[in-house]
Amino acid sequence: MCGRALEDRGVRFQDFELEGLKTVDHIAQLGNERAAWFTDSEGNVLCLHEVMR
Repeated sequence: MCGRALEDRGVRFQDFELEGLKTVDHIAQLGNERAAWFTDSEGNVLCLHEVMR
């Protein structure tokens, strides 16, 4: 499921623009990993990581 579909279902992504950490379309590229942060219905921040091979 893509980010737009998740947003349509109420997922609220957190975006960052810091030195060394910037999200583009809600995704940050971190070396050989990609990551996205979002909040759940309880207000907890969750993070998903994908290792690129």
